[in-house]
Amino acid sequence: MTPFAMTSPSQFLPPGPPPLSSARYARAIAEVRALGSATSTVRTAEQTQTAVFWQDDTPAGMWNRVADQLALADHVPFLQNARLLALANIALADATIGIWNAKNTYNLWRPVTAIRATTDPSWTPLLPTPAFQEYPSGHSGASNAAASVLASFYGNRTSFTVTSAGLPGVQRDFTSFSAAVRQVENARIYAGFHFRFSVIDGAALGAKVARYVTETPMRPR
Repeated sequence: MTPFAMTSPSQFLPPGPPPLSSARYARAIAEVRALGSATSTVRTAEQTQTAVFWQDDTPAGMWNRVADQLALADHVPFLQNARLLALANIALADATIGIWNAKNTYNLWRPVTAIRATTDPSWTPLLPTPAFQEYPSGHSGASNAAASVLASFYGNRTSFTVTSAGLPGVQRDFTSFSAAVRQVENARIYAGFHFRFSVIDGAALGAKVARYVTETPMRPR
């Protein structure tokens, strides 16, 4: 897909997953096997809810509600807020394009496939695994793209609340955008969806897209 601001879908292509024989991969698969299992004995009830909370809505829906909440609280002028919403959503879209380009480039298996093929044929993730490639994490990348654009305007140390359409009445309160992104990263591991390196590289891609988007289109005159 043609990006909105990026020069190409591969402009911020991440470095790729580590070799399957590496120590980094071994640590990552051990972590998700323990924390992301449907029958995990180490994942807490709070961590389980975190996995469900961030899965039961889209990054676009969650972060646009945050953007609206902050604009209303800070009485951001109409035109300034329109520009900020446009930048945040361009970043969301381009990060998604970049992430899916990377998924198709590297074509890495999901934890459920990897674990069943190598160590535990009966292993099952907490939540049903999405039917596309693992690396990098889409939610981590899209969330950090939107969060980084908002942080460029409000500052990272900003208090806000995130809600999830799939869990009415449940909310998560944060005092920084970076803290919220870290929770997204952890949530994908608790769900059994992703390896640690995938959420880290996904978030890094989102940050690069956000930086480029805030510096390129719709510059103030």
